[in-house]
Amino acid sequence: MAAPRQKPYCQNLCTHRRGTGVVQLDSISHPQHKCPTLMKSDGSSLYLTRDIAAAVDRYERYAFDKIHYVVDKSQEVHFVQMKGVLKKLNVKCANRYKAIDTLHLASL
Repeated sequence: MAAPRQKPYCQNLCTHRRGTGVVQLDSISHPQHKCPTLMKSDGSSLYLTRDIAAAVDRYERYAFDKIHYVVDKSQEVHFVQMKGVLKKLNVKCANRYKAIDTLHLASL
């Protein structure tokens, strides 16, 4: 499977703080989570950036109606931020992530 195409979606949203690219998400209620980092100071991406690119790529390939992620509760902020960035980018797949539910999974 080929890697998702890199598109400059996030470049137009980012403001730079201490060399990192962050995006302001006013739709998120918790103040500590309103400015997720999308690009590190050395120009490399983070999991959030790659998940955003993968979400757009999956939608372009499969045109899904809904997509479900089964993840641990500790990943909730990550997916709330991902959905917030997708909405801010105004990409079609943003509304397909209507309910990103998290579960309390047992650790082994």
